[in-house]
Amino acid sequence: MSQASPKPTLTDALSTDVEPDRVAAPTLTALLRRAAGRWRGAQRRRLVLWAVALMITAGLAALLFDASLGLPAWGLIALDLGLIGLAVALLFTGLRSARASQMNLRRTAVAMERRGGVGSSQLINALDLMDAEALDPATSEPLRELAVTQGDSAAQSLTPGALVDRQALGRAWGVAAIAVVVGVVAWLTMPRVFDAVVPRLLSPTAGLPAYTTLQFEVAVVSGGDDGVIHVGKPGVIEVTLSRAWGGRALPEEADVVIVDHDGQSQALPMHRSYRDGESPVSAIASEAANASVPPAPPTRFSLRFERIDEPFEFYIDTPDGRSQTYTLPLDTTPLFESLHVTVTPPDYTGWGATTLRLHVDEAGSDENHVKALPGSAVMLAVSSNVPLAEAHLELGSSARPQVFPVRDPATSAETLFIVDHTTTAQLQLVGVDGKASAYLPVGIEALEDAPPTVSIHSPEPIAFAVEGYPVPVRVMAKDDVGVASLKLHLSVEDGSVDAVELSGKAETRSATPPYEKRIGTTHELDLAALGAKPGDTVRYFASARDALPFALGGPPNDLGQRTETLVQEIQVISQEEWQEMARLQYGLDQLRAEAQAFMDQMDQLEQARAEIVEQLAELKDKLESGAPMSETEQQQMQELQQQLEDYAEDARALAQEMRERAEQPSVYEFEEPFKEQLKELAEQLEQQAEMADAMQEAVEPLAEAGESRGENGSPSPLGGVTPTQVEEFLEQAQQMMQEEGPFDEETQAQIEELEEDLLRLELAEEMLFHAERIREVIVQQRELEKKLGELRHFERDALTPEQVERLMAYGELEFELREELEDAALMLRESAELAGPMLPNMSGTSVLLVEKLDELEVYPDMERAGERAEASDAPMAHAAAQIAADKLESLLSDAGSMPGQAQQDFGYDPPMSLPKANRNRGLEQMSSAQSRAAQMRMQQGRGVGGSSGGMAQGANASIIGPRPPMDGSPANARSGRDATGEMDPTRASGGYLPEAGEAETLNPESTSSRGRAAIALPGVPARYQDDAAAYFQRLADEAARQEESP
Repeated sequence: MSQASPKPTLTDALSTDVEPDRVAAPTLTALLRRAAGRWRGAQRRRLVLWAVALMITAGLAALLFDASLGLPAWGLIALDLGLIGLAVALLFTGLRSARASQMNLRRTAVAMERRGGVGSSQLINALDLMDAEALDPATSEPLRELAVTQGDSAAQSLTPGALVDRQALGRAWGVAAIAVVVGVVAWLTMPRVFDAVVPRLLSPTAGLPAYTTLQFEVAVVSGGDDGVIHVGKPGVIEVTLSRAWGGRALPEEADVVIVDHDGQSQALPMHRSYRDGESPVSAIASEAANASVPPAPPTRFSLRFERIDEPFEFYIDTPDGRSQTYTLPLDTTPLFESLHVTVTPPDYTGWGATTLRLHVDEAGSDENHVKALPGSAVMLAVSSNVPLAEAHLELGSSARPQVFPVRDPATSAETLFIVDHTTTAQLQLVGVDGKASAYLPVGIEALEDAPPTVSIHSPEPIAFAVEGYPVPVRVMAKDDVGVASLKLHLSVEDGSVDAVELSGKAETRSATPPYEKRIGTTHELDLAALGAKPGDTVRYFASARDALPFALGGPPNDLGQRTETLVQEIQVISQEEWQEMARLQYGLDQLRAEAQAFMDQMDQLEQARAEIVEQLAELKDKLESGAPMSETEQQQMQELQQQLEDYAEDARALAQEMRERAEQPSVYEFEEPFKEQLKELAEQLEQQAEMADAMQEAVEPLAEAGESRGENGSPSPLGGVTPTQVEEFLEQAQQMMQEEGPFDEETQAQIEELEEDLLRLELAEEMLFHAERIREVIVQQRELEKKLGELRHFERDALTPEQVERLMAYGELEFELREELEDAALMLRESAELAGPMLPNMSGTSVLLVEKLDELEVYPDMERAGERAEASDAPMAHAAAQIAADKLESLLSDAGSMPGQAQQDFGYDPPMSLPKANRNRGLEQMSSAQSRAAQMRMQQGRGVGGSSGGMAQGANASIIGPRPPMDGSPANARSGRDATGEMDPTRASGGYLPEAGEAETLNPESTSSRGRAAIALPGVPARYQDDAAAYFQRLADEAARQEESP
């Protein structure tokens, strides 16, 4: 038997007739290759999914761990290392698994047979027999082909994915999905945890804050209005705390931790803030009142920095956690820290420099106004909050900016300019970084150096001075800078004008700048030295000058601006003229008011004396009884001593007043008994003062003594007081109790009798005045009749416009005369009825006159005359006026029908204590004065014939003499009537008599009257009426020209 041949290999089988390296089996090879790829992909995906799940789980664990514990930096580093280690381990595991999962075709074929259920090693055999080179040469070719064919056929029944473990891959997907979902949910539900912890894990050494449930609402508030914190300005850090979740209480304290560049920190405690409008006290009270309502937690804190010079980093730290780190930014734009203006006035003022601090904030910049005289030097000094490069100044909107340099320190600058007009200075600061501030306006007002003002305060513009009496002239001058000169210019009649420098006599005066702004001085005019005689006129005015030089707007001569007063006049009058004027102003009511004022003071003294006498009597009885003095009585002695001192001073003062009044010249003859009475009273008061002094000396040792014991131990009345002193006290007390003058009954009776006589004279004066008013109306009525007689031949159509105007004036005057007559008759009747009990004869004559006037029925005639004159019916107006004049003149035919026609009017009245000579002469003077007063009353206004009274309304005059009369109207000032027009015999209309040499003011506006007419300038003699009228007309003309001039 032949030896068997070697088994042919796959290579041998495939190498017949051809030379391939392997027998093709496309289905099996493709299957194995696809299956191996799928398996490797599935393994990688499963590994990645598990790695993702593990990393997410580890990351969440790290987040929760740090969020719960707030790990320090080393803890964060440890967590980071753990996470990194886990990632490295997973990466290593993945690489090793990938390396291990590198499958060849044989392993794939074995795995496919096992997974696909293909038995008999069909796939592995087919794979082995495909490689011809690896076949045993003895392998039968047919067998190889058969095995390959069978393997390829088995591969067609398998899928590439049969090798993948789908359950394991699904589990990996599930775990990864759960981890992702958990991570997403955690991120969505706890974003603040992620925001806080993730940066900490990424930068464990950055000092980032740990997670906390606190929420920090941090705000940086500027101390200014622009909301920006500037360098060097204040700022406030505010924080509002709240909980993200949970019910834990909020912390009750918080700190601002400032972190510097070196990592060092400084903690500053913050202050608790309450709800708006709530204070700690009100918060506690609110909590106590609402115990059921939980109190508001302290959620707000603040910390104020008074000055912040550089930016810094900070965070808010609390016991429950801290905030993130914030950076506090600063604006380096320059701001005005301060602005000082120094104004140096011109040299001519003599004033020193003045420095003011102006507003630099926007709210107060509108008040930055600097007032300066032209020529003043103004220096502006500014300081900033940052170093400056330069500063700018604009004077006016059209001016180019002036650059002025920075001085040391670098945060300040200053500039200087001269004021020549009103403008606005705009200031701007430029910092070293080029940033510029907003413009700061400063108003510069150039003040005008106004001319001085000068005025003569006394005497009045027109004055009457008695020959030989000094005239004090009070001059005042004012200037906004200073009065350099004040002069008084004088002239007598038309003589030359002399100037008297008054500034050197001023109470306050500076010879060199700075001059006084206000100068007042009194210069006494010596009429005798001026050579002024009665009838002469002294004209004078005052001038004032300032020191404004020509270069700054003054006059060319550099003598300053000059101002003058209007020319005033002093009419020199004789003693007789003064007495006439005085009688017009000084009536019996004023004389009686003077007497009443003296008696009121006497009553006060008498009351004080009575109290003293009462105490003296008690003390006298006490001392005489030998009983000791108590402490209360000792105190009474000290009080008595003060009462005696006051009583002596008051008695001397009143005695001095009485003596001075008695030395004044008399206006009426019946003043002499009054003056004599004052002299006697003054002597008696002086004696009372001397007794009070002696009594005070006697009381003094008793008031200073204290209680002591005698030799036998019994209390003595007054310790330290000698019997002589006690005896002297008793003697002085007895004398003062007995000496009652001038308070004795006899003196009081004399005073009362004098007062009664003065009251009678006052009532007589009242009746005389109204009777003279009637007489003056009679005279004026006849004058008016004559004026109308000049037009009686003209019919209404033949009258010229000028004649019509005259008739209208006459008609108005007729109505005034009628009203004056009616008022005078009414007043005379009331005066007579009041005086009836005291002056029956004179009052009876007065009543008889009024009754006769009523019987004449003259009022309708006067009314008709006025109506006809205003209707331009001259004939009828004259006829009615003539009838009225005839009726009125019939009253004068009987001399006894007018009160005061004869001195015997008083002869039938109760006798008076006044001497007959004084009484009769005084009545003549009084009657003359009342007649003149009635004439002046009628002269005021238009007067008869339509002529002007010539007195400017409101013009004043003064009278300077030995005893100036009281101001008032002769019409009513002595009428004894009160404000309602009713008679009041007890009314004291005066009570004060000016000192000799004082000027009396005569003002027509102060004149009161029940009629239309009123005295324009009472007290001015008739011979000076025209001069006064011309003077006041000149004043009015000059005032009008000044108003018209620009």
